Amino acid sequence: MAYADRETHLSGSARLSTPIGSVPIPIASTVHQWLRDHPASPQAAIWTGLGTQPSRWRQRGYDDGFTPHNAIAYLRSLRDDQDHPAFEYLRRTPEQIKTPVRLRAEEERIV
Repeated sequence: MAYADRETHLSGSARLSTPIGSVPIPIASTVHQWLRDHPASPQAAIWTGLGTQPSRWRQRGYDDGFTPHNAIAYLRSLRDDQDHPAFEYLRRTPEQIKTPVRLRAEEERIV
């Protein structure tokens, strides 16, 4: 997990720290740069670096692993189980979080 916060005194520069785990430098740098490029935006940015589990997707029959297309197909296969954690995750995620999967699920009225 990476955590970058904006120093609010003097220079207004951002600093980067990695208190938990290890985040590859290119990702940490991207998060850090984004924070610096958006001075009127949030005071902090957190990147959890959650990965997908390609083997799990392949076990479900999706040979190319996780893709937005495969995620939508999987959600369609669960339509009769609206209590499934996948639907709960999409319903509980804040509206401002717009991933390709969420946008498509909303467009297709899956959630």
